[in-house]
Amino acid sequence: TEFVIFDTETTGLNVKRGDRIVSISAVRLKEGRIDLSDVFHEIVNPNRDIPSASTVVHEILPRMVNGKPTIEKVLPDFIKYIGASVLVAHHQWLDMSFLNREMARLYGIPVQNIVLDTVVLDHVLIAKKTPASMTATMKVDSTLSAVAERYHVTVEELHSSFWDALATAQIFQQMIKEVQRLGILSLKDFLKLAHTRPNSDFLRS
Repeated sequence: TEFVIFDTETTGLNVKRGDRIVSISAVRLKEGRIDLSDVFHEIVNPNRDIPSASTVVHEILPRMVNGKPTIEKVLPDFIKYIGASVLVAHHQWLDMSFLNREMARLYGIPVQNIVLDTVVLDHVLIAKKTPASMTATMKVDSTLSAVAERYHVTVEELHSSFWDALATAQIFQQMIKEVQRLGILSLKDFLKLAHTRPNSDFLRS
């Protein structure tokens, strides 16, 4: 199975109020290895202002998007890049909400690929390693930096779409190894596990 791990940076967090993508990056995971010879990275002109509060987070200045391609040009290239691969993201609901907004606007349909969330996988794997009596009161920090620390992965530049995608890919590599140690070797069983919410009251952040 080929996986594409991706991340986006945006003008803000509210897609319904018109926030848009300002960068999108992805890396491929082939046979368990990250293929750095074949990566996707684009700065995107959002055709709107970039609030200073967002610039502080991802450090993409308005002048940096001037002359860059709009999502109308970038999205077809991204769709071609991902092909039929299984997509992976950290807090995928946020990235997918922005992607699917543009997909619906330009093509009338959402992204068709299977999508996995490393946050959900992290919770599932923690639950499998933790006595049931303890999970009900556990607080799990789901931020990328916290999950990266648990998996001994370095995030070179937090809130950079490329470096976040690469860190997520490295985390996902380790998760695959954990899943294999559980005896799960088929994609079907892996997807079933990845879409299972643990029976716990984890507090997510």
